[in-house]
Amino acid sequence: MAGLPRAGSTLLTSLINQNTNIYASSNSPMCGMMFNLERSILASEQYSSYPKPHVMPATINGVLNGYYSDRNESFIIDKSREWSIQEHFGVLLRNLDYDPKIIMPVRNIHNILASFMMLQLKNPEANSFIDQEIQARQEFNFYRDVNDIRCDHLMRPKGLIDNCLYGIAFAMLPENRKYFHFVEYDDLVSNPQQQLDGIYDFLGVEGFNHDFNNVVNNVKEDDRIYGLKGMHDVRPKVEYDSIDPKAILSPYVYNKYAGLEFWRVDEQATL
Repeated sequence: MAGLPRAGSTLLTSLINQNTNIYASSNSPMCGMMFNLERSILASEQYSSYPKPHVMPATINGVLNGYYSDRNESFIIDKSREWSIQEHFGVLLRNLDYDPKIIMPVRNIHNILASFMMLQLKNPEANSFIDQEIQARQEFNFYRDVNDIRCDHLMRPKGLIDNCLYGIAFAMLPENRKYFHFVEYDDLVSNPQQQLDGIYDFLGVEGFNHDFNNVVNNVKEDDRIYGLKGMHDVRPKVEYDSIDPKAILSPYVYNKYAGLEFWRVDEQATL
């Protein structure tokens, strides 16, 4: 699972984990581990002097199997924003003995930024990962609104959301579409069973009737690591988040990041 942040991935994993045949992880280090392992082996002097390409898939998959050796479900969904990045997706293509399948939660950029800013408001004393990164990059300016700076930081080139948008653009390439399945946040909360049925069809696994009135996050992360308490909370009932982005974001941010949902334009053009 990849996609955009604040786009329903925690809700999706919580729902999918009601199905005892599937395990959907929290944010996982697996993508970086597999990518770095392959790169480290290929760059080593020892491998260059005596290459063994035929054992590479087994070696890379050994890390994957070892990390999930504590699970006995038939299917594992590993969650990382980086799975849709071209370089990281290539690790899967080169080393898996089956076609990778990536679930892509997406949402209006305005709503994503507003959701992050609401979390900041709820954690006024916390030093969030956003503020830590801004401080490290010396991007705070006293003459600018602090939330404008935060939104620009989240949207900066090669930043959190920009990287995800790059991954979406990669997923939309005609040769890649079969590997990716998009789930719109609004569709998920308005008709969750239909969206889950679509995911099961995409994965090629048996469907499951979910309970949308008793949702629990059983793989909850320690949000103190991110400095934003409640970032991975889910409501017990699936319902729409009624935050109005215009009430949270400044006109500067709202106008600057309007109309970035290019995956919808692409789909309409295809239709």
